[in-house]
Amino acid sequence: MATAENPLLRVLPRSREEDSKGAVLRHAANELVFAVVGHVGSGTSEIAKALKESLDDPALPGGVFNVELLKASDVIIDWARECGESLPDKNTQGLAHTTKLQDLGDKMRSTPTATGEPDHSAVAGRLILKIRESRARQLGISLSGTDPVLPDGARRAYILDSLRHPAEVQLLRHVYQDAFVLIGVVCEESKRLERLQEKFGDSGKDAILRFMKRDAEAQEKHGQKVAKTFHLSDFFVDNTVSRWREHSVNNPDWDTLEKLGRLVKILTHSEIVRPEVGEIAMHHAYAAMMQSACLSRQVGAALADRAGNIVATGTNEVPKAGGGVFMGSGVTWSKNGALPS
Repeated sequence: MATAENPLLRVLPRSREEDSKGAVLRHAANELVFAVVGHVGSGTSEIAKALKESLDDPALPGGVFNVELLKASDVIIDWARECGESLPDKNTQGLAHTTKLQDLGDKMRSTPTATGEPDHSAVAGRLILKIRESRARQLGISLSGTDPVLPDGARRAYILDSLRHPAEVQLLRHVYQDAFVLIGVVCEESKRLERLQEKFGDSGKDAILRFMKRDAEAQEKHGQKVAKTFHLSDFFVDNTVSRWREHSVNNPDWDTLEKLGRLVKILTHSEIVRPEVGEIAMHHAYAAMMQSACLSRQVGAALADRAGNIVATGTNEVPKAGGGVFMGSGVTWSKNGALPS
């Protein structure tokens, strides 16, 4: 006679001495998956390394994380080797080298799958396999077919540098759910152009501008779409200010490490972290956005004073036949910082 085991029985307390909370904690994965996204020149690799520093901090409550940093460019090159594609010249590190990687990434996302359709999340799929391989290596388990490699409760973090397409975010969120965090790297365009000119100065300004445009919003569906991917971020850090001054001297105005440390505290619940004024305003802006009936693009906005009081919220709306808009003015004013009921 065949019997089916109730999966909940594996989570229940082992004895009367162990409470339900202890049973849940005993089965906690304790793994986090981070990914960074930012326009070229914003410094995503620098942010990925800084995040690793925050997770490696010995003062972190609950202990440090075992951190694995995985690069999207590496899985693209692995795919190219397997498919017999020509690889970038190892002796060339200029704009031509980076553009070749863009071409390979686009081709990887456009290659038909078994269903005949292209997989725009192909890079993320390879990164997921890299995470599986890393976990198996750390657990001393040999990979066998498609068997799952389950976490053992140890603190581990995987940092993916970097995503370039919204489909990659969607796949990672589907697989890792609440354990996945996307970090958007903010940087002023003028500063990004300055950095790219320092790095690829021989290529000329026009070529660099074309490179930046393609990175932000390629025409092809399988191309890089960093602008759309960036707006899917869960947490934003500003990397406009450089970390280092001349002669590798620390820049005191660079506070990104502190911001990333705050993110880690939020995720690990090691401290009570209150939302900042900007985060409160974004919460209200998101709520306003959800009121829009526009099918193509919902936009919300919130106006706050220096103390964080919400002065007004607004959203785009759909025109109504005969004049006006579908749901009203789309703007709500508050009085003395309190929203009307």
